[in-house]
Amino acid sequence: KIVRNTSYDILHMLNYEFNSFSTMKPGLDIDLYHKEHRNEIDEADLLVQSLSSAIYGCGSETTQSQYASITSISTVYDMIASKLSSPSTTQSYLVEGCNISTTADIAYFTTLF
Repeated sequence: KIVRNTSYDILHMLNYEFNSFSTMKPGLDIDLYHKEHRNEIDEADLLVQSLSSAIYGCGSETTQSQYASITSISTVYDMIASKLSSPSTTQSYLVEGCNISTTADIAYFTTLF
């Protein structure tokens, strides 16, 4: 089987490619792309992809004026931070109403670290 080279393709593959190696009880396989939350996960994934693109874009700039793109990093980061720190919610994950890690959470974590 051909493995794609984008991180999101690989994250989505985690949902089905390695279940046979799982030590969890049958039916409790890892699922980072939950069916009932896929639209919300896709929206959060886009936000994280925007942040990643802004970070890598800024890192490859060569002139001071090009470093102005740091504003886009701040904007996207603030959007994500506000989702996680809203006073009306106690959520720990990017996808509202989903109390388990998703592809968006893992991608966000790896982007930050």
